[in-house]
Amino acid sequence: MNRYLPTALALALGIASATAAWAQTPQDQNATPPSSTAETPPASGAEPADASSPHQREATAGSKGAHDKQMMKDCIAREQANNSSTTEAQAKKACKEQMKQMRKDSSEGNKY
Repeated sequence: MNRYLPTALALALGIASATAAWAQTPQDQNATPPSSTAETPPASGAEPADASSPHQREATAGSKGAHDKQMMKDCIAREQANNSSTTEAQAKKACKEQMKQMRKDSSEGNKY
């Protein structure tokens, strides 16, 4: 039994080193690494207009617009629920003021 021990150890070490070498090589030799000319993301707290490409500006502005519309609808519904005599125009005006104040508050918070 001792006669096969060195052979078994050599075989085990050979398999282990081959596996380690195979694990360190890239699997796809034709793959190119990511280019360094990729678009850079906007800085944290940046406005959608500060996005680095027209597509990013369009995407962030579009989602912001949809979000603002939904916030406005929710606000109008809340205003009318709080006071049943409030007209839609009055509620819309109050909501615009609230959103304007929220934007002002958030822009002041980004200065620091």
